[in-house]
Amino acid sequence: MGLVAACLGIRRSELGRLLALAQGTHVHVRVDLPGTLLVDDQTIQGNPNASPTRQTIQSKRKYLCDASFAVVVVPGPSTSTLEIASAMKQPVFSPFLGRKACVLSTPLFIADELEAEDPISLFNSVPRGPVELIEALEARPRFEDFYLDNRASADAIRQIPLRDDLAGPLPRQWRERFAVHVRRPISATQLIHSRS
Repeated sequence: MGLVAACLGIRRSELGRLLALAQGTHVHVRVDLPGTLLVDDQTIQGNPNASPTRQTIQSKRKYLCDASFAVVVVPGPSTSTLEIASAMKQPVFSPFLGRKACVLSTPLFIADELEAEDPISLFNSVPRGPVELIEALEARPRFEDFYLDNRASADAIRQIPLRDDLAGPLPRQWRERFAVHVRRPISATQLIHSRS
């Protein structure tokens, strides 16, 4: 949702616009390649906001390397599909992943408006990544993971608590909501279709 808000030009301080965007909007994710975790040690020195004694503070940041995800955004009542698609093609603020140095390696917008009876079927016409990604997928076990922005699914392995619901009582005080983790088998036919 942060990427969508940035593309639309919504600032962090514009809580009303953020809430309007988030209300009724669903974000579903397909994991094409889970990637590997990189842990980066960082230090903060001489910052009175971080430490009143100005001692060196060590912190760790975690990054996913060589990962690939496909995301489908289902807009709520206050935002149209066309509005989100236009913003993804010509973002107001430059999108990045977590830190400004982590730029996107592929275009943010890869498919036109989709229709399906269930969230997973929305991904049927969303292509997988480049050839290198398909080769990595072929080397993996034949299953794919989805994280769906709804509370119930017959195939759910588990519910995952996420503390990112913007409708908290104070600005930037987020409430907990739930997504579901679904795992389904992936066939060689799906991988071949992804190449075209």
